[in-house]
Amino acid sequence: MEFANWYDKERIVGNVARAYSEFSGEKPGTPLQNLNEVIIKMNEYRIAHIK
Repeated sequence: MEFANWYDKERIVGNVARAYSEFSGEKPGTPLQNLNEVIIKMNEYRIAHIK
């Protein structure tokens, strides 16, 4: 499935951050240590992909 047509496609950044966290051994749902950085990256992604 292509996510380019998703309404809030910047969520892919958060989803990847969450997956990376869990693959690194953290339990699902553990608060992200770098949440502020993830939010900044999500906004940067959104701005870069506005058409």
